Amino acid sequence: MAVEIVPIIGLEPGLEAFGRVDVIVGPVGFDFGGSSRQLFRDEFVVIMDDANPLLERETLTLADIAAAPHAIGEFGPGVVTPPMQHLAESGITPRIAARVAGWQLLPFLVENTDLVALVPRLLASRLAPRLAVTIVEFVPELEIPVVEAMYWHPLRTTDPADLWLRTALRQACRSIGNETAVRTHPVRIGPPVGR
Repeated sequence: MAVEIVPIIGLEPGLEAFGRVDVIVGPVGFDFGGSSRQLFRDEFVVIMDDANPLLERETLTLADIAAAPHAIGEFGPGVVTPPMQHLAESGITPRIAARVAGWQLLPFLVENTDLVALVPRLLASRLAPRLAVTIVEFVPELEIPVVEAMYWHPLRTTDPADLWLRTALRQACRSIGNETAVRTHPVRIGPPVGR
């Protein structure tokens, strides 16, 4: 048996997608269709190059981050990611300077640049020690949570191969969050002044 991992970009939501894939892993709240089970919780953080001048400030606000040039991860037409939705709900439009498919490339893209990116903490924690990037957290009231789940066609719930795959995914996700803590910047991102 071989497992092929493909990006979900361009995958049409709904049960038709399960004609091409067995399991979709994605955030809760998107219309992937089918049966689902939550896998883990994460939240977004900001990453930037270790030499970014923003890191020298005594305070950082959401407006400061929005004013910086952003690298963003995209997942197809019409898909609004949790960080972009959060910024929009805060009345903030980021200055987008670079776009990539997904979040995995963002830590590499911000290194040695003035770009900032909002990425899941788990991704940032794994890559930051290998790169010259700094993780900056939000104050608790501005935290951007995301719950990742797996989705599958309801008719395949008892299929032995699909059941094996879903079990393997759950087992792999059990250790998520138990990694060693990674150092973050001492200043957290707060609300814009006056809010």
